[in-house]
Amino acid sequence: MKALTDVVISLFDLAEAEGRLLQSKVLQTTSQILYLMIATLFIIVAAGLFMTASYQVLSLYLSPAGALFIMGTVCLLVAGVMIWFTRYINRQQ
Repeated sequence: MKALTDVVISLFDLAEAEGRLLQSKVLQTTSQILYLMIATLFIIVAAGLFMTASYQVLSLYLSPAGALFIMGTVCLLVAGVMIWFTRYINRQQ
């Protein structure tokens, strides 16, 4: 009977330890996701500011329509490269 009691107590100790480990890993993963979301927001804002500054510089040398055309083309190229890269990464996995 004592052996059965020891097995049950060991099982509950193991379950408690695994529960604590799971809780710490969930908190760690949640904080990493939050940091990635904040970093993504900053990247989006930085890209917007960069595009605005590039447009302002181009509009000094070209007409506004020409500057918008060039900026639109650059944005489409960047988006295309990002889509290609995402598909390439997904094929590798």
